[in-house]
Amino acid sequence: IEKGGVISEYGLGIAGKAGNFPMRNRIISGLSDGILLVEARNKSGSLITVDLGLEQGKNIYACPGRISDLLSYGSNHMIQQGAKLVMDPSDILEDLGVFVSSTVHNYKKNRNMLETKEKIVYDKLSLIPKHLEKILEETDFSIEELTQLLLSLQLKGYIKPIAGNYYTCVLVE
Repeated sequence: IEKGGVISEYGLGIAGKAGNFPMRNRIISGLSDGILLVEARNKSGSLITVDLGLEQGKNIYACPGRISDLLSYGSNHMIQQGAKLVMDPSDILEDLGVFVSSTVHNYKKNRNMLETKEKIVYDKLSLIPKHLEKILEETDFSIEELTQLLLSLQLKGYIKPIAGNYYTCVLVE
């Protein structure tokens, strides 16, 4: 509350009760670009979130588990039902339009031809997507100035926007 916000269908001071979790999970899935299921029992609150996400048209991802493990039933079942199997973060990043090259170790940032303020923003970014709010926290720019700088960097081909106000650097050979 002091440094962020609270989104709830319930008033302040209402205790968390198991019966309220599905409504909370609907909000969580609604705010998400996709849902990653890591572990879930057969009847799990995580599966409720997945079902809500499916109703909202969200991408569903699942990590596979051992077939003998009760905590793997939900994620294995979701894979069987069509969730994207996730073995590596790049499996999700490619859906978000972030393509991570296997030659990332050769990655170089190109700061040529950038204005001073553009360099400040560019230096805060990498191949790992970073949210606009995080960039804002790490710089002293106003939201208006930051969005102008991000657009300028994008038009110059130095960065690219990713779904949900995330930004990443563009690979330079």
